[in-house]
Amino acid sequence: MRELMQAMAAHGRRHRLLPPARATLYASLARAPVASFPMRSLPESVRRALHNLGEDAVVPGDQVAFAAFNRGDTPALCWASGLPWPCLRHAALVPGFRPKSLALLRSVMRYRGITAAETPARSDKL
Repeated sequence: MRELMQAMAAHGRRHRLLPPARATLYASLARAPVASFPMRSLPESVRRALHNLGEDAVVPGDQVAFAAFNRGDTPALCWASGLPWPCLRHAALVPGFRPKSLALLRSVMRYRGITAAETPARSDKL
């Protein structure tokens, strides 16, 4: 985020514009589209977590993260932990997470500095 803020400030100075506030950048990240990944480009451990999709499928990043954190093994979790911010943010909003899997995702997000203000608190008492 720091690098993005510096790049925006430099661009603003060149064009005599004020850079956006940090909160504005975080809000735009919440609305940013997620990347998609062809099944063939994913590591084998992640493909195993996405067991019900064919080799020609193109999978949104939030679904990749959901499957890796919910059903994946350690290599799949490690790979998914490095997904772009929007993928992890959107994945945290997908219903159906196991409580410990969601806690692990939130831990990764917190460690990487990804705010989860939009992520509603989940309750097991439904």
